[in-house]
Formats: sequence, structure tokens, C-alpha cells
Amino acid sequence: MEFFLSHGWRVLGCSRGATEVRNDRYEHHELDVADETAVCTFFGEVRDRYARVDALINNAGIGLSSLALANPSAEVDRLLRTNLVGTMLMCREAARVMVAQRSGRIVNIASVAVPLRMQGSSVYSASKAAVVQYSKVLARELAPFNITCNVVAPSLVAMTGLLDDLKKEALAKYLDGLTIKRLATPQDVAHAVSFFVDEASGYVTGQVLYLGLAD
Repeated sequence: MEFFLSHGWRVLGCSRGATEVRNDRYEHHELDVADETAVCTFFGEVRDRYARVDALINNAGIGLSSLALANPSAEVDRLLRTNLVGTMLMCREAARVMVAQRSGRIVNIASVAVPLRMQGSSVYSASKAAVVQYSKVLARELAPFNITCNVVAPSLVAMTGLLDDLKKEALAKYLDGLTIKRLATPQDVAHAVSFFVDEASGYVTGQVLYLGLAD
């Protein structure tokens, strides 16, 4: 969010907890993107206060590192609710505002875990593959309204909790599978997202941009 604040955007962010970000152009909302009522309420407030949504960036996500035969169903449900259903709810409510204004940019965050197909990532990869397919279909549905929908799929990002569950050996194997053999930075992701939300990128939709990997 700091990237977009520094480039003059007014940013409305949300998470399940509080934030330490302090900026006159930043507004924080505490909500769970998997909670349909909370998401609808949030966008109702946005519509009433600002009357428009220029761009939506869906980067909420949780991970699950577990072999397919050992995946606990409760954790699978929790992951899919956040990574897939949460993305769909946010897209649906934002798109309703964007359709009315006949413009908008949607960027969903997926992962290079999809093409890498590494052991232990079956549920996480499946959730992000679903996000990719959902985004491609959504791009077609929203194109008549001058709304684009694209996907940025980074490698693991430094400074995120998804690294906490990885052992050194697994991380080394993960990096070896990348074309650019390092973790992504928040700046890497922000620059890619900024291309898709740029006003001049209105002829680009339904695309998946992998970071750090030549797919």
C-alpha cells in the first residue's frame, strides 16, 4: 500500500486486525474477506462515501504446507474461504460499483506455486489456480464495461508469513525452481500491479504475469 500512497492514490485497506500505517490518504477497515456480510457492508460504505472504486487489488491469502494425503479438512476449508471465496466476494462487490461507473481495474494475486507444482502445496496451488481461472472468466464478463481483470503471480515474497512454515531445505528447492533465484520483494509485486491498474493499460485484460519464473 505504501507504493500506491507514494504515487498519489487514496488507499482503502482491510485486514482482520489493526494496522500501523498512518497516512492522510489511507483508510483502514477491519474485516475478514471471507465474510460475505462484512464485505458487502464495506463496499456499501465505500459507495456511500466515495461513490466510486477505481481499482481493486486482492492480495489477502493464507498458506497450507501439507502433503495431499494429510490435508486436514478444516484447514482446507479455511484456506479456500480466504484465498478463493474472499477474492470472489471482493471482486463481485467492487465490480458492481465499477459497472455503474463504466470503468475500473481489478488485479488478483495468485502464485508461481501453480506452475511449479511443488510437493506439499496441493491445496494452496489449487486455490490460486482457481483464482487464475476465475479472473480470466471475469475479464470477459467485465470487458464491455471498460473494466479489466488481470493476475499477478509472484514467487514467495520476503516479509510475509508464508515463509514461516518452510524449512531451509524446502525453501532452497523452491528457489531452485525459479528462473530468477531469489524471493520477490513487495516492490517487485507493486510495480507489476501498478502496470495493470494504470489508466493506459485499458487494452490489457485476462492476463497472468508470473514474477521470477519463465513459465
